[in-house]
Amino acid sequence: MATVSNHEFKLLCPHTAQRQSGSVVTFSCHLSPEISAVDMEIRWFKETRCVCVYKNRHVTEGRGYEGRVSLLTQELERGNVSLQLRDCTESDLGHYLCQVTDGDRTEELVLGVLMNVDTDSSQVSAYISQIDRKWTEEEKMKMEESALLTEYKSENERLKEKSSKLEKTEEELRTTSKSLADKDQQLNECKKQIEDRDTELRNRERTMGRNTHYSKIQI
Repeated sequence: MATVSNHEFKLLCPHTAQRQSGSVVTFSCHLSPEISAVDMEIRWFKETRCVCVYKNRHVTEGRGYEGRVSLLTQELERGNVSLQLRDCTESDLGHYLCQVTDGDRTEELVLGVLMNVDTDSSQVSAYISQIDRKWTEEEKMKMEESALLTEYKSENERLKEKSSKLEKTEEELRTTSKSLADKDQQLNECKKQIEDRDTELRNRERTMGRNTHYSKIQI
C-alpha cells in the first residue's frame, strides 16, 4: 500500500545553464519549497541506466558507477538532492534524470550534459542545463529495471553484512561457550581436589583417632 505524501514540491535546477571545470561535476537539483529530502527516495539516471539510488537513508551506486558518484547527504535536510560525479570523461555526456519520490508523489527533472576534454591538460569542461525531455514507455521500463537491480544490490549487500555479523556473533558465542566449558571443567577438577583432600583429612583423623585410642589402651 502506497504511503500518502504530506508534501507538495517541485524539482528545480538553480541555474539555467552552468559551466564546470575539473574532474568532479555537480548536477544541481533542489526541492522547491526547501523541505527535507532525508526520508524521501532519490534516483538518478543517465539515459536508462541507474546511476545511484538513495533509499532508507542509504546510497547505493549503480553498476559501473562504483566509487564515482555521491549525493550531498548533509544537504538533504535543506532539499538539496544534487548528484556529484567524479573522474568525468566524454562518455559521461548525455541526459540525466533526477527522480524524487515521497509517498505517492514523484517529481522529475532532466539535465542535459555536454562534455569537452582538453587533450593537453586532461581537464574536463561540462556544460549543464535543464531540458524538457519525454521518456518512452520502453525507456521507463528499462530505467525501472535498472533501479530495481541497484536496489537488489543494496539489499544483497545489507544481507551479506548481517550474515557476516551473525557469523561473527556465532563465533563469539562458540568461543564463550568453550571458555565456560573450560571453566566448568576447572571448577569440577578443583571440586574433586577439595573432595579428595577432605577424604584424606577424614582418613587421617580416623587413623589418628585409632592410634590415640590404641595408645590409651596400652597405657
